[in-house]
Amino acid sequence: MSLSVSNSVVRLLLLANVEAWRCRASNIEPVHFWIACLKMADTSFAGKLLDAGGTPEDCKEQAEQSNRLLAFLEMDSDMAAERRRTIRGKLLRGQPPREIPENGPEYLHRSESSRRLFEIAMRKAEARGSTTLLPSDIAESLFDMKLVSLE
Repeated sequence: MSLSVSNSVVRLLLLANVEAWRCRASNIEPVHFWIACLKMADTSFAGKLLDAGGTPEDCKEQAEQSNRLLAFLEMDSDMAAERRRTIRGKLLRGQPPREIPENGPEYLHRSESSRRLFEIAMRKAEARGSTTLLPSDIAESLFDMKLVSLE
């Protein structure tokens, strides 16, 4: 079975890249996908997407994914934002985040553990009979791989 990648997973990858860049990483690590999942769980994210030129269909899909992530994580948007900021702060270790260039950050490659994360997420999606990889598959796989915790 061949999986397609939802637009929300493409956004997740772009968000993880920005997080990795801002945190001065050389590769996109699973923790950057975790921060991106927490960012994407923000229920206001879909509205911001529309403000940035996203289509109504993209915004609807994003709102659905935000709700799905929040339900999986058993938290609200404020809790997700707090967790995201805490993790980012730990990664920066007192350094200021790297500024994003006007034309956007360079694209960083996924680390080996991030590539494994996607492989596991794809198997998870296939196991549930889906033809589309979703951000929630990636979030669940982060926990399955014991790469993140809610503590």
